[in-house]
Amino acid sequence: MLLLVSSAFLSLVLIYQIDKNVQKLGLVEGPLVEAPLELENNAGEGARAIILYSIDKQAVHVDRFEDSDADFKRSMKEFHRLAETAEQRTSAIKVDNLHDGLQELGVRIIDIIDRVEPIILQLRNDVAEIDEVIDQRLQPLVNRNDPKSLSKLEAVLEMDINIDEAFAAIQSYIDRPSPELRQVVIDSAQDFEKFENVYRASSFSTVENQWMKIIDRDFQDVVALGESAMDLADEKRSLFGQLEANVEAINRVVAEDIHPRIRAESVKALEGAKSSSNAAVLVTGIFALLGLLIGVATMMIVGRNILNPIVRLRNASIELGEGNLSVRTDIKPRDEIGDLANSFNQMAEAREEAVIRERRSAEENSVLAEIGRVVTESSDIAEIYDPLAQEIQKLITHDRIAINTVDLVTGTFVRAVKGLDAPGRRPDEAAPLSGSFTEAIVNSNSAMLIQSDNIDELSHQILGLVPFYKAGARSFIGVPLVSRNEIIGALHINSINEKNYDERDLSLALRIANQISGALSNARLYRQNRLVEAQREALIVELERSNQELDQFAHIASHDLQEPLRMVASYTQLLARRYKDKLDSDANDFIAFAVDGAKRMQDQINDLLAFSRITTQVIEYDSANCQDIFDTAISNLAGSIEESGAVVTRDCLPTVQAAASQLV
Repeated sequence: MLLLVSSAFLSLVLIYQIDKNVQKLGLVEGPLVEAPLELENNAGEGARAIILYSIDKQAVHVDRFEDSDADFKRSMKEFHRLAETAEQRTSAIKVDNLHDGLQELGVRIIDIIDRVEPIILQLRNDVAEIDEVIDQRLQPLVNRNDPKSLSKLEAVLEMDINIDEAFAAIQSYIDRPSPELRQVVIDSAQDFEKFENVYRASSFSTVENQWMKIIDRDFQDVVALGESAMDLADEKRSLFGQLEANVEAINRVVAEDIHPRIRAESVKALEGAKSSSNAAVLVTGIFALLGLLIGVATMMIVGRNILNPIVRLRNASIELGEGNLSVRTDIKPRDEIGDLANSFNQMAEAREEAVIRERRSAEENSVLAEIGRVVTESSDIAEIYDPLAQEIQKLITHDRIAINTVDLVTGTFVRAVKGLDAPGRRPDEAAPLSGSFTEAIVNSNSAMLIQSDNIDELSHQILGLVPFYKAGARSFIGVPLVSRNEIIGALHINSINEKNYDERDLSLALRIANQISGALSNARLYRQNRLVEAQREALIVELERSNQELDQFAHIASHDLQEPLRMVASYTQLLARRYKDKLDSDANDFIAFAVDGAKRMQDQINDLLAFSRITTQVIEYDSANCQDIFDTAISNLAGSIEESGAVVTRDCLPTVQAAASQLV
């Protein structure tokens, strides 16, 4: 009887040890597993907030970054409270230090973004002032009928193009730094200086000189500010690389250090429970020789109710550690072991959801990166529209996608469409903003999600969506396209399925729109530059035509004038030879004046012909005595001077290198 009592007592002690191990396992596999997942999630949320702030500069992302820091600290405090081993606490400290670095990087990136914005604003103002001076001040001063003005006009147009190209490249560099874009800025600045010097080399007025001083001042600002903005962009890119490395390091410590230690503690607890169970069975077996019935009964209870569930839990834990995220136990929650099994299932489900979120986030980031690459391939949005739509389809399923560019001055928008469309609508055709979905997006300056299967309800919301509803669309996403705080268009994504989109799709559409906005802004600058280039080419063609006509006129006029002049000169010279000294002194003077006047007129006609060929022939400069040139000019104007009673005087004039006929 004493042996039977001792057997029962020892079995109860061992069962108590099993229960203790089970309870310990519940503590390890429950909140302790969720805490590092929260740490990963909080760090990722902070990094994503910084990325989004760099794209759209919305203050809400800074708030989200700060909130993620507070959430991380709470999760870290909870992890420290639950950690049972020195190794777990050491790993937690490592993650905490990495997160401190991540926060410091985030603050520095935000500071750079905030410093770049006023630089871009000043750049935009300087470029706008240069464009205004060139278009409104200098161009009207250029005489388009003067052959010598061809080089001035070309210089003005080239300066306009180069400053716009430099500004567009700076804007693109800030979003996506590359050596090619920096070189474009350098080349455009050098070309601008070259054509500025060409303009200065030509003769220009005091007024033109004043405008050129303004251009030169603003240009120097653009160069200095552009360099500063691009340097900040380089620093931001470097910091983003460090930010990414910190997030990856946090994920690596959690995945490779913390989780394995937690699993090790779990397995250790399970092994302890199993060992206690085995000991209970062994002791029970020994004493069963003396108390067979009680021992056998105890063994059956221990084996069926304790040992088997623990072995199943242990195997499931090992399977989860090996990467099988779908593993679950089917133990019913009737006691502590059942509660432990339920906690294990919840932990496994949370881990599976976290991994799925990480994979989905990685896939989304990969597609968004590809979208970023696609939109930088060309400045013409039409060339990249098809591959862009294909990439967007990977993130948001759709039957229609449209990128609308708006002109708020004219109240119209132009569409680029892929997929189903409303009858009578043509791409690249200006349409009125009034009543359209695009107008609603522009007015609200926010993303919109509309899903309706009732046409009357839809017509009361956005009348402009009714034609697309009739074409088959049922779900509508609209997102503003914003570049440098200016709404330049809207992204539309439609589906023929009802209730096809949710808030996640709307968030993705916003991220896609941020990628597209920069490309659309560059495309608009590209079109403006092409228009200016076309205008320049048209002006050059017109000037060349005008010069040809002027050359022909000068040639014909000089030929037609020289023939009668030759007759006058011949007969006056004949009079001079025959009647010199046969008439009185006045007659001799009159004949001399006539001969000299005919000769000077012939020289002037020849000079006119040479002047008309100034753009096609090389001018040879020689020493020109300005005193002789002045005297010749006075002789040419002698009649006018005598009639007006004017008195013309001169001081000593220099000798210069020039074509004397052009100075007369």
